[in-house]
Amino acid sequence: MKAFQILALIFGLVVLTNAQKPVLSGTVYDASGAVVPGAKVTAIGEKGERFEAETNDEGVYILNLPFNLYDSKSVSSDFRIAKYEIIVDLTNRGFEKFVLKDFKFVPSYKGKMNLDIALDTDNSNCGAGGCLPPEPPVESNKREVSGSILTRVLEELPKKQNTSKLCGTLFDAARALIPGAMIIAKSYKKGIFKTTADAEGNFEMEIPDGLYKIIIKQSGFKKVVMKKQSLPYEPRSCRNYILKSTVKEHPIT
Repeated sequence: MKAFQILALIFGLVVLTNAQKPVLSGTVYDASGAVVPGAKVTAIGEKGERFEAETNDEGVYILNLPFNLYDSKSVSSDFRIAKYEIIVDLTNRGFEKFVLKDFKFVPSYKGKMNLDIALDTDNSNCGAGGCLPPEPPVESNKREVSGSILTRVLEELPKKQNTSKLCGTLFDAARALIPGAMIIAKSYKKGIFKTTADAEGNFEMEIPDGLYKIIIKQSGFKKVVMKKQSLPYEPRSCRNYILKSTVKEHPIT
């Protein structure tokens, strides 16, 4: 009887473990660094399965995603990283469609992984004088349209700024790539610029020349803060960055 109870308890723990879905969460920002509420974040698995979540008033989303459990006793070839395509489509709100392919979902020991998303503004309706609102539809029954032409006064064009490319690749201490990290460049005069590392740990963004504080954040790693970084970097703009893990290693006894 006691042996049966032990087997039942073990079976229950296995079922509970397999039923749990780790969490992928993060914040959706716009180009100015403001949060974007009401954005639908979609994750599409390798077999076409879809998972969706909507950001709250603080721009935060939470996705419960299946992943491949790692068993140290199993053969390494049997372990496959779960990959997803992450999509945020807010073209109807003036943002470019965000697509991150082959995102490797490997939750930490706490079952969580963070992915902050920065959306770029859709400039397809922008010109030298700035961004214009969409033109209203023209009614076909109107014979005369000359009187409906809207004249716009173009503001004085701003002086052209020199820009530089801030780019690099993120690694951990074991030289493994770190995807999904948020890279922030802050300047008192230029503003705040953000981007997200891709599935291969690479990031790139074009920002005005100047003095910046560069911040790199990713769940499970210590935040990297580099003050008074003058751009453009010399002799090269792309650099490798190594992030230190916050997970304490416990010796095997």
